Amino acid sequence: MADNPKQSKGHLVFTDDFEFLHGPDGALYRAPLSCPIGLNGYRQGARFECMPRSDGHKAHMKTVWNINLEEN
Repeated sequence: MADNPKQSKGHLVFTDDFEFLHGPDGALYRAPLSCPIGLNGYRQGARFECMPRSDGHKAHMKTVWNINLEEN
């Protein structure tokens, strides 16, 4: 992971290579840290991960990516 990467709008968590973020539609997106943050505040290159969830994507992050959002 880059040293202290800048958080984009909707930031949720960083991993070694990605930033996970909530998009303007409430869905979860994953963007490479190598991509710049655009003028709209969101990291470019973000790809859809999951529809909006009432748990804030905690279950998806735990089961798919093995990331516990309770610790972050």
